[in-house]
Amino acid sequence: AVKEGLPVFFSAANGAIALLVLRLLLPRLLAIESMGDLYDLAPELGLPTKEELATYIDYAQALDLPTKFGLFLLIICAEKVTLVGEILPVGVVLPSLSPVLFGGVLQGTLISAFCAAVGSSLNFVLGKSFLYERVRNLEIFGQPPVKDTTWYRALSANIEKDGFKAALLLRLAPVLPIPIDAHWYVSGCTPLKLPTFFVAYFVGALKATFLDAYLGSLLLSGLSGSDSIEGTARVLIVAETVGILLVSILVTQYATGLFQEMMAEEGFTANAEAEAEAAAPKQAP
Repeated sequence: AVKEGLPVFFSAANGAIALLVLRLLLPRLLAIESMGDLYDLAPELGLPTKEELATYIDYAQALDLPTKFGLFLLIICAEKVTLVGEILPVGVVLPSLSPVLFGGVLQGTLISAFCAAVGSSLNFVLGKSFLYERVRNLEIFGQPPVKDTTWYRALSANIEKDGFKAALLLRLAPVLPIPIDAHWYVSGCTPLKLPTFFVAYFVGALKATFLDAYLGSLLLSGLSGSDSIEGTARVLIVAETVGILLVSILVTQYATGLFQEMMAEEGFTANAEAEAEAAAPKQAP
C-alpha cells in the first residue's frame, strides 16, 4: 500500500512546488526592466546580494586560476567535512560565483560539481575508515544508533543491489533523517565503493551546480545595473529561468519518489520508522 501510494504523493508535491515557484517568481521576473533588477530576486533564490557579489569578485580578480581553483576546492572540502553547509550557504555562493571565476556557466558547473564530489568523497573515506564505528554508533536527532535504524539497513541493502543507482538517487534526493552532508559519511559505512560514489555524486551534483551557476551568471551580468532589457529579451530570461527552475524541481521530486519507493521495498518508510520508535520501550532515567 505504501509503495502504491508514493507516486501519487510525489506527483501532488511536484504540482504544488511548481505552482509555488510560478506564483512567487514569475510576476517578479516579468517586472524586470534592467539587469540590475535581477538582484531583487537574489535573496529569494538563496543567492548573494549585489554588494556581496561585488566584494567576492573584486577579491577573486586578483588571483590566478590555480589559486582560485585551489581555494575553491579547499573551501568546499572544509564545508563538507564540517557540515557547516547546514547553517551557511557556502554550497550556493561558490557555484553562483563559478562562471566569473572559471570563464562561463559550463566551466563553472563542471568545476563546482567536481569539487563538491571531491569534498563529499572526503566524508565518504572518513566514514569508511577512521570514523566507521563512530558513525555507525552515532545517535542523530534522538534516533537509535545509525547501524540499528531501518533506513540504514534499507540503504545498505539497496547499495548491494545497485550501488550507482542508490548513490545517484541519494545525491539527487538526500532525504534521510540526518544532515545533508552527513549522508556521505553514512554512505562510507555501506558496501558502496569510492569510485562508484564519486561518479554518482558528480553526475547528481550537475543539476544543482548548473542551476546555481546559471542564476549566478544572470546576477553577474547585471552587476552594473544599467543594461535595459527589451521585451523579447525579458521573455527569454523569464522562460529560461522558470524552465530551469521547474526542471530542477521535477528532477529532484522524481528522484525523491524513486528513492523512497526503493527504500520502501526494503522495509523503510518515514511512517514505519516513527511507529517503530514510538513502540520501542522507554528506558527509565
